[in-house]
Amino acid sequence: MKKSFVWILCCLFASTLTLAQVSPLLKKYAGAYYLLNFGEETPNASTEKINLTADGKWTSVSFVMDEDGKVSKVPVKKSGTWKATEGTIQLMETGSPTANEFKWDAGIFLGSSSYLQKIFVSNPVYVAKYEGTFHLLGADEEKPTDFTETIILKADGKCVRSTPAVDDNGVVTKTPIIVQGTWKANEQIIQITFPEEGQERMTEFVSKEGKFVDRGGNYLKKPIRSTPQVTLLLKYAGSYYMLVNGQSPTPKSDKYVLTPDGKGTWTYFKDDGTAVVTKGTWKASEGLIQLNFSTGEEGMGQELLTDFKWIDGAFRAENVYLKKIDSKTSPTKK
Repeated sequence: MKKSFVWILCCLFASTLTLAQVSPLLKKYAGAYYLLNFGEETPNASTEKINLTADGKWTSVSFVMDEDGKVSKVPVKKSGTWKATEGTIQLMETGSPTANEFKWDAGIFLGSSSYLQKIFVSNPVYVAKYEGTFHLLGADEEKPTDFTETIILKADGKCVRSTPAVDDNGVVTKTPIIVQGTWKANEQIIQITFPEEGQERMTEFVSKEGKFVDRGGNYLKKPIRSTPQVTLLLKYAGSYYMLVNGQSPTPKSDKYVLTPDGKGTWTYFKDDGTAVVTKGTWKASEGLIQLNFSTGEEGMGQELLTDFKWIDGAFRAENVYLKKIDSKTSPTKK
């Protein structure tokens, strides 16, 4: 009885030791992946699926596709072992003298000619968290334009992409191109799938520096809720000097008086010192003042439409800016 008890303790100790020896990184990176070649974005029926287990072993299944796109019913199975260091997965196939190494980069594990894409089941918690309307912006874009795509991610896992249509003259039409699709989400990952050219195309966005970014650098940006025009007219109304960068106001500086009704006056001076006052209109959106004034007496000259964006504490346009007039900024006449 005593020997039996000791034997059981030894077995339990050995089992505990084995579990303790499992690498934390093997646990971290274990899971199911698609193995895709560079240029492939969406898995298909023939794509190789690899399952990495925390004990350092792996198995995979794939199906051969012929030139006509017909997929074989006979699976191709592989197996082997794998290792992991921080940001790296190394696969050793049984019977192969070389190892395939994949390094973490921009949200995926990249190899020499292929990459691993994690297979995950959509988590309803993150679907609820990430649902909403987004603009799809390029890597160098900060704000949407008339040509920007809009993607709506719905709580039921369905989504809609709205792409502005352009006529033969390059003008955006009133009727956009609408495409229906599906989407999945898990922690810090959004996968969006739309049909393109008869095939399903999936794009993965990974959370990076506070925004969801795909491999090409494009990112999803939630539109800021617009403040009503009337509210912003009240907010930005007032008297302003228009000054060249680095310039201080003088008695002959250009002056705008913008009233909350969207109207205003612009006072500027001719070379002979004569003041010219012209009337115009203005609009506002968050962080933007748009002035629409014409030169000349009674606004009969050239129309000037200028956008001033809020940058570094002032409304700026190219090399000029608007400085709000108060008792401190009013120049003293000599």
